[in-house]
Amino acid sequence: MMSRYRSRQLIFMGLWTAISPTCLAIVGGTLWFTQLIWYPTSDLRISIAVYLSYWLLLGMLQGALLFKFQHQKLAYRWFLTTSITGFLIMFLHDLHTLVFDIDTGGQGALYLMLSLPCLAILGGPILGFAQFELLRRVYPATSFRWYWFALSLISWNLNVGAFFLAIYTQLPFVIPFLAAAAGTALKGYGVMKRLQI
Repeated sequence: MMSRYRSRQLIFMGLWTAISPTCLAIVGGTLWFTQLIWYPTSDLRISIAVYLSYWLLLGMLQGALLFKFQHQKLAYRWFLTTSITGFLIMFLHDLHTLVFDIDTGGQGALYLMLSLPCLAILGGPILGFAQFELLRRVYPATSFRWYWFALSLISWNLNVGAFFLAIYTQLPFVIPFLAAAAGTALKGYGVMKRLQI
């Protein structure tokens, strides 16, 4: 018979894993339903709306889950830290292409081939560091663990990859959905270990 502790962990991981794919489905479904043609770096106003919607929803759902699992003093701050940091990372990527007037079509696509890997490599550790600093402030006994940043990097890449696969390609939605679920599960495992859920 499964222990109550193990059952609690499985429920947490299942719910946490479903959050990012759900957010991706909501944002992608809204774009599809409204028939908005949007690619990152194409229209800054739509980029702001898409990124803000995704990150606010993601941070809110993760914060709500942490609240449900008796981490009330962390939940609100997690929502703010995750939403603001994630949004700023993706928004600043798009903003600098517009500020420097880089045409991302044609030869400008070469620029994206450089900037998107930079977004992938830097985004995870930046978000991971912001979340780690939050954990360390709320739970002072939290010590450095290398796996947190490794999980943050891999999780970010899977989730950002899923985000762009869902928007740029005609792949079946199940592929980005599974990538987002895998990325979210990795970070969820890290959160579960940190908080000893």
